[in-house]
Amino acid sequence: MKLNPFVSLLMVPFSFLYGTAVALRNWLYNRGIKVSHRLDCRVISVGNLSVGGTGKTPMVECFARRLHGDGRGVAILSRGYRGKGKGTVIVSDGVNLLVDDRYAGDEPYLLASRLRSVPIIVNRDRVKGAEEALHRFHSKYLILDDGFQYRRLQRDLDVVLVDFQSSPQRLLPAGPLREPWRNLRRADLIFLTKCPLPGGSNWELVAGQKDFLRQFTEAPIVACRHHPVKLVDVKTREDVGLKILHNRKVVAFAGIANPASFRLTLLDEKSKVVKFFRFPDHYRYGTKDIKRIFSVSSELEGDLVVTTEKDRVRLPREFDIPIPLYFLVIEIEILEEFDVLKALKW
Repeated sequence: MKLNPFVSLLMVPFSFLYGTAVALRNWLYNRGIKVSHRLDCRVISVGNLSVGGTGKTPMVECFARRLHGDGRGVAILSRGYRGKGKGTVIVSDGVNLLVDDRYAGDEPYLLASRLRSVPIIVNRDRVKGAEEALHRFHSKYLILDDGFQYRRLQRDLDVVLVDFQSSPQRLLPAGPLREPWRNLRRADLIFLTKCPLPGGSNWELVAGQKDFLRQFTEAPIVACRHHPVKLVDVKTREDVGLKILHNRKVVAFAGIANPASFRLTLLDEKSKVVKFFRFPDHYRYGTKDIKRIFSVSSELEGDLVVTTEKDRVRLPREFDIPIPLYFLVIEIEILEEFDVLKALKW
């Protein structure tokens, strides 16, 4: 989220009002005046301080895979942002996908399609969603997606993701912050995301960012990166390999919180990005959008058209294209010695 500096300055009084409301709300929870519910299971929250763009979805998947692989019954709770479902929606029962992305929301649907053995539950009231997970699936572990600000549900581990290139910025609406940096004191574990590889010329910037965060928290800070692992044909679901990007003219598009990071990823894979289309976060594509993208690709003699896995979920059901369309699959790689289960201490 980037605002014109002049517009951001105009929004500062509203940021003050917003910050006052956030502080009051947290004070009410800290004093027990607003009720926070404790359930008969372990709750892990994965969230952030800013509006999107830190890579929560791959991190939620990472925790879910680790817990499920260790034989622990886990379910994921989501608010289902922009999904059309009402009340409690079971996106996946741990065996089958039960609703589509329009009903579930794109992020829960993406998680359900990648984690077929993990129940995914959507409810804007995540206390009720958690109760359904306990009743229906007897879950012992619940992962609360985008949960740092959701204080109605008590958690046993508060995980916060921070982009390693983050800098001091303003609160909403003048900036991207949902809460001030000092509220990191509530976090139990911080992942510094999208870091460069250790030993590289930019690795010293990671240490600098850790020093910045140490002003606000004593929680462990662990560096990680989001790296591409597959390039998949949208129609055939065939993994064509990342090398196909090398030295190829690529037309790319993304409707995510931080589209610039996707463009940089493509450049890191040695592709030549000749045109990049930016759409609003969670944008749902129509056939006209796809035709326009491929028309530009044809004009520029592009070799490949590429998007993100999240955007793939929001493509039209049916569309004709002259050349294949690919999506990039991103996963988390933890760059420092760290074990998820040890962090849980359970």
